[in-house]
Amino acid sequence: MRLLPALRFLLELGSLAALAFVGWSVSWVLAVVLPVAMAVLWGTLIAPKAPRRLPDPWRLGVEACLFGAVGLALVVRGWAGAGLTFTIVSLGVALALRVTRTAES
Repeated sequence: MRLLPALRFLLELGSLAALAFVGWSVSWVLAVVLPVAMAVLWGTLIAPKAPRRLPDPWRLGVEACLFGAVGLALVVRGWAGAGLTFTIVSLGVALALRVTRTAES
């Protein structure tokens, strides 16, 4: 099932874009710092080839916090529908990936 990993990758890219958008509405510095900070955390703790990849219950928690923070940032900037939809879809995809991986093994 290749659809879920592709959708998750699009959500990762969307989260970087959303953080840049939210940051830009405050300061150009935040438009750079917020996406870079998320990319560093993601690449260090969550990515498949991360140097310090967390085990799954912790990894899911960090992933949920990051996606939730992006959704919250969108809500705070006045895009409540987009923020809630992003959070629900991203958490749903994260859970579905774990369920399908468990079923495949």
